[in-house]
Amino acid sequence: LGEFAPAPQTWSQRTGAGTFSEFDPARPMVLDDAQRQLLVIGGGHLQSRDLSQTSPQPTDVTTSGGDALVNAQGPGLVYHPVRQRVIGWAGGGAVYELNFATRVWTAYAPSSPAVPPTSSPRGVYGRWQYVKSRNVFVAMNRVDENVWVYRLSP
Repeated sequence: LGEFAPAPQTWSQRTGAGTFSEFDPARPMVLDDAQRQLLVIGGGHLQSRDLSQTSPQPTDVTTSGGDALVNAQGPGLVYHPVRQRVIGWAGGGAVYELNFATRVWTAYAPSSPAVPPTSSPRGVYGRWQYVKSRNVFVAMNRVDENVWVYRLSP
């Protein structure tokens, strides 16, 4: 893990080789900027690395309320800067919000019967994105399906 400083345009090493040896493609990463945590979620696991530490080490984290997302193969994960939370989607209608400070996921059911189908068995990954200018999330499962737009209530 490295850190880039834009002003002097230099890189510094934050962790040694092997700290990501448990990397599994079913577990995408997302940065929880408010908590300064790099989270690795999916395939039944959630790990964090505290980026406020000089040499962040992986720590297993137990949460509640988000098993469907944590157990998913390659969930879609984005950081929502206004809510200061990680928002995830693994297909279907439910969207999950993680309060990392309390270790609790909140599941939001769709407000409409029109929901996307389950995700590809290969996972969602980057097909779940936040569009800041519209304050919406966009999801796409497959090239031959509709795009889904989701807005969290205030």
